[in-house]
Amino acid sequence: MTDFQTPPPPPATSGDKGMVALGTGEQVQLAGIVRRAVARIMDAIFIGFVAGVISTVIFGWDGPDSTYVSVWMAFWLLYEGLMVAYKGQTLGKMIMGTRIVLASTGVVPGIARSVARWVLPAALSILPNGLSIVALVVYLSALWNGKRQGWHDMLGKTVVIVSRG
Repeated sequence: MTDFQTPPPPPATSGDKGMVALGTGEQVQLAGIVRRAVARIMDAIFIGFVAGVISTVIFGWDGPDSTYVSVWMAFWLLYEGLMVAYKGQTLGKMIMGTRIVLASTGVVPGIARSVARWVLPAALSILPNGLSIVALVVYLSALWNGKRQGWHDMLGKTVVIVSRG
């Protein structure tokens, strides 16, 4: 009688078509940088619009720029933190067919990891004197990572996957 063994799990990354194995062994397709960037731009436009409306309604058309930035940051945190925590997607990510999941389990990140992912680029985006461009490096860092993880993804222990074909 032959004793059959379970085959070993697939490698962490295969390089083929941007596939990665989650901690569960499930193979998923990673979202590409262009798809992720377009989703981010869509979200930025939405966040900017809503923050502008809120700022204008509450503080008037001539409110200080710092008020707009404060409203923008607060709305960005609520929008991204809650949407990613509970759905794994923002509106931009839904449109672009991507989802943020924990690399270990494939489930949505939850509030703590979603906020952790948000904090790094958000904090860098408010640096003075043009230094906020450093926040872009956080996102671009996904270009030189085999799992296409930016530094914010690594901080939250997440990957961004394709959620539809």
